[in-house]
Amino acid sequence: MECAESVALLSDFREGALDQTLQGEVRAHLAMCPPCLGVFHDLETIVIAALGLRGEQHIPFPDEIMLWQRMGIAKRTIH
Repeated sequence: MECAESVALLSDFREGALDQTLQGEVRAHLAMCPPCLGVFHDLETIVIAALGLRGEQHIPFPDEIMLWQRMGIAKRTIH
């Protein structure tokens, strides 16, 4: 498995959402690739911190549709 493919699958790997074959491939890649393992540890740290902040401060996750709408508005040029 290439690093790009491994990194693209890390979120699903962490959530246990991969089939057994892909999960095994990602696990094997992480065992042999310290940079990708580092990315996985960074992802784990980010998720744990975000969940901790959400629980402590009751910060809701953003509404994805509203976020994309706001980004679309921000890209418009006003003359």
